[in-house]
Amino acid sequence: MKTFVCLAVVLLLGLTGLSAVKTISPKVQVYTRSPGHYGTANTLICHVSGFHPPEITIELLRNDKEMPGSQQTDLAFEENWHYHMTKHVPFTPTKEDVFTCRVTHGGKKNTYIWGMSVFHCVCVYVLFHRSQYVRGRYVSSTRVQLQVCMCSSVFILQYNDITLLWWRSVACVSAAELCLTAGKLQSNHSSVFATVPATLP
Repeated sequence: MKTFVCLAVVLLLGLTGLSAVKTISPKVQVYTRSPGHYGTANTLICHVSGFHPPEITIELLRNDKEMPGSQQTDLAFEENWHYHMTKHVPFTPTKEDVFTCRVTHGGKKNTYIWGMSVFHCVCVYVLFHRSQYVRGRYVSSTRVQLQVCMCSSVFILQYNDITLLWWRSVACVSAAELCLTAGKLQSNHSSVFATVPATLP
């Protein structure tokens, strides 16, 4: 009898502690299955994780209207009782349409906008002469051509009052087979819960 009472007390305390846990907002990632290209069929994915309590609604929208044919995974939880879920829908990106994921949790609605990275390259050819000397005497001259390319990728993602700017640059010299890469992530908010996938050469 004492054992049963102890188990009941432990269970009651556990449920009480769990119900007392404060609301934890979800972390949201909006991305596509394949690299995005306008006019090419793809899959829009919205992954929501790390939230509590489990009651949540995910909507995939095109111009603020829910997209038909979406599918959603079962609600799953981690060891710390934080939950995660994924919803996806087939779509074809266009310049005219705005694709978003709207998440409702804890009585709050947040909208996450999906965007594509813009990649630009500028290449120039550099010509110069290389002279060869033997024992201080001019022997011959060779014309050398180098192709120098500077590429830059910029990705802008907006979530409510948060603006996330991601850029990456690649400079290459063809003859030397040398590439220098630089990248930077900027945000006007101290806490950004979004990833920005991008493909660079």
